[in-house]
This record gives sequence, C-alpha cells and structure tokens, in this order.
Amino acid sequence: MKFENGDPNPISEEDLSDINNVTGVLKLWFRELPNPLFPRSSYQQFLDAAKLPDDRARLIALHTAINDLSDAHYATLKYLMCHLYKVQSYQRFNKMGAANLATIFGLTLMSNEAGSQTQIAESQLQAKVVQSILESYKEIFEDEE
Repeated sequence: MKFENGDPNPISEEDLSDINNVTGVLKLWFRELPNPLFPRSSYQQFLDAAKLPDDRARLIALHTAINDLSDAHYATLKYLMCHLYKVQSYQRFNKMGAANLATIFGLTLMSNEAGSQTQIAESQLQAKVVQSILESYKEIFEDEE
C-alpha cells in the first residue's frame, strides 16, 4: 500500500526482518511473472519427469529439462534453488525441509494455461518437481561448475 501511494521507503526494517513478509514478496514476484520460472513451454516435460517412479530416471529427466531452459530461466532457477537448498539445511530449526518448501513454492513457480481444476490436480506433481530438484540440487547444478 505504501509503495502504491508513492512512499519513497515503503518497506521498513521491521518488515524486512519478518520472514513471512520476505517470503510473501518473493512468492508474489514469481507468481506475477508473465512466463513462470518453469516456463509453460516446458511445463509438461517437468510434470512427466515428476511422474517417473525411479529416482535416478527422475533426476536425469529433470536435469535434461532444466538444461533446456533459457539462460535467464536457468540462472534464476539455480539461484532460487541454491537459496532454498540453504534454507532446508536448517530444517531442524525452521521446519522447512524439501517437502515443505516444495509445497509452498511448487504452485508459485509452475503454472499452466489450463483452468484451476487442472492446476489443483497437478499441484502434487508441481511440488514433486521442486522437491526432487531440491533433493538433487548438487547433482543438478554443482556438477556443472
């Protein structure tokens, strides 16, 4: 509200120290992207990977789909997943393991153009995509450096 009213300092130090505010702004930013972080053109490829029952096959399929992303999507995904990977490393303190983070961010980062009924049905697969990437972060991103 402050930002919309032209306040030059719309965010206070108190706002920044509240993790719920920071997370909410981050999710809002990703949700408002014209093309989601997991692009609509790759959406089905990611869902198909999530459906694979074999962990190794799923990792390979996700890695392939990630490598097919544009440079901007790839770099943003890598940066975000690096951050979330660090967040999950403190799960004994913050209760935010890969599954919880995936539930929170899956729907935000992945979107298709179909109606909300399809999106609801696919929300578990969206979370599985994010969870699998977080659980395999090092294999997907660090092996390439």
